[in-house]
Amino acid sequence: MRIFAMIAVAGIALGGVAAAAVSQDPVARARARAAHILEGRTAEPVVHCVNQRLVRGNRSLDDGGILFGEDIDSRVYVNRPTGGCPSLDGGRFLITRSPTGNLCAGDIVSVREPGPGPDVGSCALGDFTPYRRARR
Repeated sequence: MRIFAMIAVAGIALGGVAAAAVSQDPVARARARAAHILEGRTAEPVVHCVNQRLVRGNRSLDDGGILFGEDIDSRVYVNRPTGGCPSLDGGRFLITRSPTGNLCAGDIVSVREPGPGPDVGSCALGDFTPYRRARR
């Protein structure tokens, strides 16, 4: 019983160290956030464009990826810009301009700091991978 208790305490301590390490590393945090958002979802075939009016918001993921929020069919879309999007981090956000209402691979999106000010970078979108929640 004593050995079991010592193993359990050691496991909890190591788990706490691992959690602390993840919370300190922004890339690890972004990967953990992406894994949490995509948990229980299945990738569908890649699409070239998405209707901008149907997706809610966006957020940066690990290594310059962008997650576009859930649409009316409970799908989220992951976009990996062609050259990455290194300036999209630390609370920055995307500005999209689309006269057609669709975001498509090849479209240029701007990255901006919160508040007034100029763009701090831009990215060319890649294709979109939809992820749908598993049906129950």
